[in-house]
Amino acid sequence: MRYIRDLFKVPHRVKNKMPVWAINLMWPSHSPLKKLPYQVLGPTETASFQSVLVVSPHPDDETLACGGLIALLAQARSKVQFVVVCDGSGSHPHSREYPPAKLIGIRRIELGSALRTLGIVDSASHYLGVPDNAAPFPEDEGFSDVVERMSGLLASEPPDVVIIPWRRDSSRDHRAVWHIVTEAISRASIRPRVLEYPVWVWTEAKDAPYPGEVRTLKLDISLALNKKRKAIACHRSQLGGLIKDDPSGFKLERIFLANFDVPWELYFEVA
Repeated sequence: MRYIRDLFKVPHRVKNKMPVWAINLMWPSHSPLKKLPYQVLGPTETASFQSVLVVSPHPDDETLACGGLIALLAQARSKVQFVVVCDGSGSHPHSREYPPAKLIGIRRIELGSALRTLGIVDSASHYLGVPDNAAPFPEDEGFSDVVERMSGLLASEPPDVVIIPWRRDSSRDHRAVWHIVTEAISRASIRPRVLEYPVWVWTEAKDAPYPGEVRTLKLDISLALNKKRKAIACHRSQLGGLIKDDPSGFKLERIFLANFDVPWELYFEVA
């Protein structure tokens, strides 16, 4: 049975003006992630997440990939902290109205609004301030320094669960953050449960998990989906609704956002 997409070839520019829910209905994603065998990450299991650290490469990744889980943890009164590695200054490099320093401040405000929307009132958010597109890999200068800062945060209040980007997510900063956090966990001499979340790998089949590499956990977020939608809308600078003087700047396209406008989230865990 062919999808409506196959019957009516709607231009990409038109699809990106449609509501996200309509894109989801008419153009189902063929991402390889949707075909992975999964185990249910149920409420009994998440109830054991008493102390959680969510690590974001940029301010908005946590909302896109983990917004539902964050809202459920907030409702359960779990302790949730956040670390944002990169400063978010690189999304609109040609904007005069929003130079880097101003954009960094805007993105922190947006993140705070998003977290409050998800129910996180007294969140402890830590910003490492690494420039966008410069998160260091193990072979790069500065890697050890960033790892030490992350390790200190982990050791000061060891979490039960650490949530980080998927190790081969298609963004270089996301992959670098995976290396930073896993090394920091080792240096802090702690053994938290580690879950990895997909962001850009939704559209990149080559970066998806290999068979047997990890177990895929599927979390029902239907009760938190409306909160997640509102939280994503808080990131106006990344949605094209705020910065008008840099047409070449970054924008989260509707057809990409459709991957996150579903009543479940995926997480990967080493078996």
